[in-house]
Parts: sequence; C-alpha cells; structure tokens
Amino acid sequence: MCPASAERVNELLHNWGHGDQSAREELIPLVYAELRRYLCQERLDHTLQSGALFPGISQATVKREWATARAQLQRETKRKEAGN
Repeated sequence: MCPASAERVNELLHNWGHGDQSAREELIPLVYAELRRYLCQERLDHTLQSGALFPGISQATVKREWATARAQLQRETKRKEAGN
C-alpha cells in the first residue's frame, strides 16, 4: 500500500471512530481490496502479518481507533434501545 493510501486508511479509521458511518463504508472496500491483493501474492503456507498489509498504520493506532468506534457503536445501540 502506498503512503497516501495508508494515510487515507488512518483518516478513515479516525473518522469512523468518531461516528462517521460514511468513513466505514469507504474503509471496508479499501481494506478488502488490499487484503485480496496481498493474499494473491502470498504462498499458501505463509501467515498474514497485519503490519505487512498496512505498513503505514501502527497496531496501536488500529487498536485505539477500533476501540473508539466500538464504544461509539455501543453508545448508539444503548440510545436506540432506550428510545424503544
């Protein structure tokens, strides 16, 4: 993945973590396409290293943004349940 794409994924992760659902919709196809490209180049006996897929994104960034997105989703779910 080129640095510009890694920056875009970082931006989308951040935006999704802060409630932007359109960022999620843009992020998933990007990640899927990169994963598919990567896996097509690998031998069957290799394991996938997350750092190899997106070298410009640290695991700490992904964990932090995923936790933020998950917390946002939980808040939205509780709000919807309280409204019903």
